[in-house]
Amino acid sequence: MQMRDSACMMDDLSNFSVEKIVGWGEKIAPEIGTISKGIQGLMLAAGTPGSVDGTQNEQYFLRLHLLLMKAGEVLREKFDSIVNPNNLLNELRNHKRVIDKLQKDGVISRDQYRLLNPNPDSKRFDVSLLIVLLRNICNLQPNNPLWKENDNSKITDTMPPIIANIVRIRNLRNKMPQKNVAYLNQKEFEENWRLLEN
Repeated sequence: MQMRDSACMMDDLSNFSVEKIVGWGEKIAPEIGTISKGIQGLMLAAGTPGSVDGTQNEQYFLRLHLLLMKAGEVLREKFDSIVNPNNLLNELRNHKRVIDKLQKDGVISRDQYRLLNPNPDSKRFDVSLLIVLLRNICNLQPNNPLWKENDNSKITDTMPPIIANIVRIRNLRNKMPQKNVAYLNQKEFEENWRLLEN
């Protein structure tokens, strides 16, 4: 599968939308079956018992997983549009007290903290670090209670859209690793898809 440049997915701060991610997900849907069969072959060759069964449910899981991977790229682009990569080190220094407190409080791990010093590069930041930085150093209302919402069904269209979209991505991403097999039923897939789409 060829990953397209995701720059077209993010215009500016006011246009941040998960709909752009969903559009990309719809484009990759036909490729999921090929990926699924390839993974199934690898699993069989490795003798791993049946977590990959080639069903539609497996394709739902893979489609949503790939969509979330793309969402990470979109978050990185959003971060880079707020904090210019050429000025990243200076911005991090300007927010050193906040970042140090986040590390002390366990919000940022030691490994994540090391990525911020001495030669930071947002391309090496994982999604959770990007979300923490977006919230805490990018003037995205860090004290807004929406940041603490863990249930996507409670996020409404009346809430600040940029924060709502970031929180939806975070919540869905946090929910996916809890699955121990590549399986997502149609109802669950459609619910999660709709949450990202809204």
